[in-house]
Order: sequence, then structure tokens, then C-alpha cells
Amino acid sequence: MLTDQPLYPDGDVADVYRAVLDTLFTDGSRTSRFAVLYELAEMRVVACDRPVCPYVPDHRSSIDTLTIQSFRGVTLTRRPIRPDFGYRLPLRLLTATVQTELTAIGEGLLKGVNQGTGMSEAPFWMGFMSKYPGTWGSAGLTQVGFNPAHTEAILQVRYTCGTYCGSNELMLLRKSERRWRIVERMPEAARYTDLGHTDLRFRGVGAQKPLVEVRAELIDDSVRKMRLPRVVRGVVTNSASGSPMVLARVSIGSGETLDTPWTQVYSDSLGRYLVRNLPLGSTNISVHCPKYTRRAGEVISIANVYVAAGTDTTVDFPIQLNLCDLPRDTWVLSPRPRVLTSPPPALLDSADITAARSAKYPSGDEAAIYTAVLNGMGGAAPGSVTLLLNKTRSLCAGPACAQRRV
Repeated sequence: MLTDQPLYPDGDVADVYRAVLDTLFTDGSRTSRFAVLYELAEMRVVACDRPVCPYVPDHRSSIDTLTIQSFRGVTLTRRPIRPDFGYRLPLRLLTATVQTELTAIGEGLLKGVNQGTGMSEAPFWMGFMSKYPGTWGSAGLTQVGFNPAHTEAILQVRYTCGTYCGSNELMLLRKSERRWRIVERMPEAARYTDLGHTDLRFRGVGAQKPLVEVRAELIDDSVRKMRLPRVVRGVVTNSASGSPMVLARVSIGSGETLDTPWTQVYSDSLGRYLVRNLPLGSTNISVHCPKYTRRAGEVISIANVYVAAGTDTTVDFPIQLNLCDLPRDTWVLSPRPRVLTSPPPALLDSADITAARSAKYPSGDEAAIYTAVLNGMGGAAPGSVTLLLNKTRSLCAGPACAQRRV
């Protein structure tokens, strides 16, 4: 049933709506460009990820039975929502006419476009992103149930962020110092498939950073690491006399480019050389026979080092200079150079390492079962390493699992 009562929401209902919309359309310093809201306060829809759905999902907070009774009563009808109830972000209402318009816009955008066989957005969402750029999604709210004192409130919130993205949940709010605050979110059902859009983002329970932001952070981190100073330095000496080798040619390149190195430098009067900001990764540092020797230009000593962001590597070359005058058929390299380098950045941060060292699971029968499973996977060669995730996996899947304790 659709009522025609005006001025909805107002008073406490408007305050509750504003608190809910803040949860959906703001995230720290980030905000959606618009808050898009369906034009009607809809009836309660019972939906969940279980075979039998409870009227009120699992919750930790106590809820006044009179609040639930009020919620049952008000959600038997629908009411039109007025757009001027004072929300701080620009508010747009999704009427039936607007929904038809958005679908038509999307169909026009997709006309003649081959979307392939993968997942793609429905025309409505293509039109939505075109008409409301910078907007995270759309929300549908029920009417609000209150306790008699109007200090507790509950409503159902439906949030949609794409064809394969959305959530249903109940939100419990309490009033303190004239302000409504959400005290618990009770997830009922959720589907979150991030297709990498710039704007649409999941805002249900268990929301994570959108892929577009994760990629941007990874790119920024890569750029930051590329800008970290990295140095390879060392001394070239005559191993027989210990004296420095002046103007010794030192070349730097990957294993595939020995003949065309990335760069080359010459040692100074003390035999020292220095190379800054080398390419990241495995790098060969080579010393060549001097021009005045029989094997001028040929590599007499070589070291392979791993150049990581922010590292300072020392590679000292003690050269057996007499080898440079031996015939070519008696090719011999000088003794292995001395390498001192800071290790590449750890794959785990300190918190992960501390947690791993303090973990006691598995033990006893669990450890024996884990061992049998790993051995049954074919085993590993002696001295090799088997990689496991640092946490056990739960059979519960989806954002609704975020608040489950078991």
C-alpha cells in the first residue's frame, strides 16, 4: 500500500535517514558526488543467505521488542520521500521515469559495443554512471521503527552498486545527546563483484577498498620505491699487491646484455667506483681487463647482485691482473668478488612476522593431518620451500561473514 502522507521524512526519521546516508555515501574524507535514493520508502523485504531467514538477523545488541513491533507496522506500507529533508550531499531521487531514462542512456552507450563473454554492467548502470559521475551507488530505505521514547530506531537498508554489487541489511540506531548513531549493522544478503569502475563502490558490511583505489595505491607505491636511492659501490684492487686499480672499467647490466651494458663507469685514483639508481632486480657487475693487457676489454671478474629499492650494495673486486695476459684458450676469472648488501624488502611486515612466530596452530592431530595433506600433494624437492597462506580459510563467503564469530 502506498500512502500519500506528505513531509516524509521529518523529525527523528529525517535524522535517522541522514545518519544512514552518511554511512553509505561518505568514507572518511571521501564522499560520493550525489546521494541517490529511491523515491519510495519501501516495505520490509526478508532476504538472506540462509535457507530460512529470520525477521531480525543475528545481532549482538539488545533490541527493544517495541522497536521491532513498530518496525513491523510501519513497513507494511510505502511512502514517497521528499528530496528536501536537509541532507548535506546533493540528493537525487530515482523515480520510475528516471530509471527508464537511465536504461535508455545505457542502451545508447552500449549500442554497437562488443562486451565479450565476461561480466558486464546492465544498461541501467551504464546510464547511471554517465548521468551521476562520481556517485558510489543507490540506496533504498524502509520506513523507520522506533521505541516509544524515540531513543532507538531500526530500518532496512538496500544498497546497490552495480549489476553484481549490492547488499541488504538492517541498521540499529540509538539517540544520544540529540544525535542518532548507528550502533549495529545486521547483514542479510550481499553480492560484491568489483568490475573496476572508477566510481561505483560496495558500502555494505565488510566493504573493502575498490580495485581502482588499490591499483592506484600500488602504482604510487611502485613510483615511490623507484624514487628511493639505490647504490652499488666498491673498490677494484690488484689481488697480488693490494694496490688500487686506476681507471678500471666496470660495466652494469642484466645477464642478457653483457655486450650492451646499461651503463659503465671507471674507477678513480683509489680504485673506487660508484653507480647510482640502477634498474631494480638482478644485475651483473663486471670488471674488464685494462686496455694495455693482452685480453683488453674482456671480463675478468663478475658479480650478480639483487638491486632493491633503498639498498646500498658494496661489491669489491680483487683482480688477478696477470690473468689478463694469459692466452684466450686458458680463460680464467679472478676470485669471486666480495658482496655486502642490504636484503630486499621483506614480503611480510613486522606485524605479520610477529604473529607467525607466536602462532601455535596447527599442533597434535591437526599438524599430522596438515603434513599428510601436503605430502599427498606430491611433496617437494629437498631444500625447496612450500608456501602457505598465513591464516586458515573460512567456509563462510561474502561480506555478510564479517560480523560472524564462528
